[in-house]
Amino acid sequence: VGGLQTLVRDGETGFFFDPDSPEAATQLAGHLTTLHRDAALRERLGQAGRAEAAAHYDWKRIGERLEGIYQLAEENAARRWHKCSRKEGP
Repeated sequence: VGGLQTLVRDGETGFFFDPDSPEAATQLAGHLTTLHRDAALRERLGQAGRAEAAAHYDWKRIGERLEGIYQLAEENAARRWHKCSRKEGP
């Protein structure tokens, strides 16, 4: 499942099952049947999932995180350059 576990909460924003389990097909079929039969649950899970994604993965937040990464990279590069330039002196 990897990174999805940070976004999907079992029973709140979606469903989990172990794809390597011998019961995987049965579990998946059960989840799909539940969603097919329960429109209110589909709506609730969908709304909760959208809200969770918007809270963590909107473009503004992504831009802020990326800017922070670039600033860190720039600071690290400046420190390395400064260390190297001192070693090359007369």
